[in-house]
Amino acid sequence: MEEVRVDEIRVAEPLVVVHLGALDFLERSILNFGILSPPILFKNNGELEILDGWARLKIAREHSIERVRCHILGCSLREAFIFHLSLNIKWRGFSEGEKILIFKRFIKLGFREEEAVNIWEKISGERISRDFLIECLKLHDEVPEITALLHSEKINLTAAKELLKFPENWRRPILSFLVRVKASAGDSMRFLKLLEDGLYSGGIENIEYLKNFSDLKQSFKKTFELSHPYTARCLEEIDRTLKELPPHFDLRLPEYLSGNNAELRINFNILEDLKIPENLNEILSKIRKLVVKGVDL
Repeated sequence: MEEVRVDEIRVAEPLVVVHLGALDFLERSILNFGILSPPILFKNNGELEILDGWARLKIAREHSIERVRCHILGCSLREAFIFHLSLNIKWRGFSEGEKILIFKRFIKLGFREEEAVNIWEKISGERISRDFLIECLKLHDEVPEITALLHSEKINLTAAKELLKFPENWRRPILSFLVRVKASAGDSMRFLKLLEDGLYSGGIENIEYLKNFSDLKQSFKKTFELSHPYTARCLEEIDRTLKELPPHFDLRLPEYLSGNNAELRINFNILEDLKIPENLNEILSKIRKLVVKGVDL
């Protein structure tokens, strides 16, 4: 262990460290008690690099702490990166945003894609495919803000990767919309599937209409109408027919249907002692006819 001047250490833009987390709690601890766990350094081309303890050293520099006791290891840049990952996945783990940065760092440090996949599995226990790695790298390069949004859990990685199915000029507006309406992971996937249907069917030629919505439910409805106009028109006509039933007689249809539905299933929710309306059979016949014969657009 050696006492090292902080200004001799490369704290800004370290070569192997991946860390997006907040430093507030650690900062209070260091100011009150000092640096209790010595950082780990290594030398690269004669310069002191951080292997572990970047947050501690960043705080030390910001508060003009001149010297810090550190461990200095003899290892290569690639070995240091693997050691950094091994230490930190054990003690704090990595967010999905940090994982994107890790995969990018593997390639930047000269690891082949297959090497990166195998090393990540050994370190994390998570098995990923080469295709998954490539998608993550593409996300990093084509949607730069995605790492911060993934880290803050404003979108999840599964939904984020779906963005790659859309034209480049669509990706940021879609991402901005999903963050704005605070869509859950499940709702994001449902919405993106509808949007993809509309894109490839030609029903949705641009996404300017999303600017008009701050509510996910209404945007779902509009996107469904554009991507599945025929099914949406059928549902609209069925809904109009159902309004012929008396109040409080609840007969429901699914809110959204894909174009592949073979039938529309009707769920009854009949309250106890509620009188069955005399026109029920007539209404069901109308609905059956709509399902079988459809409507004109």
